[in-house]
Amino acid sequence: EALHTVATLASGVGAPLRLVPLGGDGARLRERAAALRPPLAAPVEGVRDWGELDAVLRALGRDDLVVLLSARRGTAAWSPPLERLPAKLAAGGDSNLVVAYVAESGTGEPLDPDAPYDWLHPRV
Repeated sequence: EALHTVATLASGVGAPLRLVPLGGDGARLRERAAALRPPLAAPVEGVRDWGELDAVLRALGRDDLVVLLSARRGTAAWSPPLERLPAKLAAGGDSNLVVAYVAESGTGEPLDPDAPYDWLHPRV
């Protein structure tokens, strides 16, 4: 659902969207983007490690918007570098930053993307 929110935000402002997942080629993210209705047609450029991600982020310009889909401490996806990334982005450039914490179920597993969306209690 966080991916859907980011896609809606980009579409609403008429901005191109580029997805940059950390730790692989982005195949899983491509599958999720294709499963959205309507499907999200955005380039997915996976980076292998924090160094490659840093290079991508340094190339951002003043008009770019970074939406960091993050994880809260104590969840399966959390890591110390991920926690430091928002401060690093805010201090290091002219781009705009939004940090969205991805919701997880009580079991530590990601929420079901096919579950009905509760607009009164959004889980970004």
